[in-house]
Amino acid sequence: MSVFFLRATEMTYKSILAILDNSKHVPGVVSVAADLAQRFEAHLVGLYAVHADVEPHALQDAWLAEKTQSYSKKLDEQAERSEAAFQQYTRAVLGSAAEFRRVHQDALGAVIVDARYVDLVIIGQRDPDESVAGVPVSLVERAVLAVGGPVLVVPYFASAFRSLGRDVLVAWNGKRESGRAVRDALPLLRRAENVVIMAVNPLIGNRGHGELPGADLAQYLARHGVKAEARSGVAVEIGVGD
Repeated sequence: MSVFFLRATEMTYKSILAILDNSKHVPGVVSVAADLAQRFEAHLVGLYAVHADVEPHALQDAWLAEKTQSYSKKLDEQAERSEAAFQQYTRAVLGSAAEFRRVHQDALGAVIVDARYVDLVIIGQRDPDESVAGVPVSLVERAVLAVGGPVLVVPYFASAFRSLGRDVLVAWNGKRESGRAVRDALPLLRRAENVVIMAVNPLIGNRGHGELPGADLAQYLARHGVKAEARSGVAVEIGVGD
């Protein structure tokens, strides 16, 4: 009888996918993606997820066809500028460990397909005050639910994150989604200086958060070299998220 032993390896991010478009907030996404790629010595893919939706009948009308061609040309020019900016920013930091790709069909479909072959997807939060042509309004929400892996959403209201991952708050409710999020974030948690586990309105007992909410998770993280502090609180007049 043969016995095989599998040697456990440290989970890390070795391939990162950054979703790009024509938003003014994209530099923040690229900055975060390049920083993490450098930190984890990962390969970075910048996916320009912008495409022109053209109705079949539009090509049959001369005026609409002209407008469509003009729109497509504009998107091509924007894609070229985006690629130049991406390459200029990442070349000095990552060199050949960064590549640029462009979507020519369905943006969400391309994001989902490419996300299957990376360890982490980084995408910018949609700015409600900015309309970006060629990008589905619900792209972020649909991508988070569809890619099947960790997605880091970069807030639109900040342009730089010089201390990304230094202080981490784990919103813990003891459910499957929270457990998956923690495991997906282990590479960041291991490098964090401060980790706080926060349980709001915890359900005490074996079917909830245990006798000490967050204690079991803190013990789990400790085995992975993460020192975490468990806290709990009660929210009566406001939502848990707030």
